Amino acid sequence: MHRRKPKRDYYVIPGGDIEENETPEIAVLRETKEETNLDVEIDYLLFEFESDVFKRHESFFVMKNIKGEEKIGEPEISWENEDNHYALVWTPLEKLFEIDLLPTEIKKIILEKYC
Repeated sequence: MHRRKPKRDYYVIPGGDIEENETPEIAVLRETKEETNLDVEIDYLLFEFESDVFKRHESFFVMKNIKGEEKIGEPEISWENEDNHYALVWTPLEKLFEIDLLPTEIKKIILEKYC
């Protein structure tokens, strides 16, 4: 997801908090659907770490069998304004060298594993 704010331009992988009684696997499927309108299946766990920024445990998964029409969902669509822009983008792996993908830990893992 491409994010643009005043003086800030960066990318993030869709996701969010784990709700009560959810596993990371269930949460990533729900968050992906909410934020992108896409139905996905988990292929495998790519990386886990403790985030200093969000003060939580973060899990990143590689997805497969992606289906649906992509569109920004909630809560992002309601937060969209002139100073807070969201866009869904598919970014080729070789472009990761050029963009500010956050968190930096996941960018490093993806580049090491796939590039």
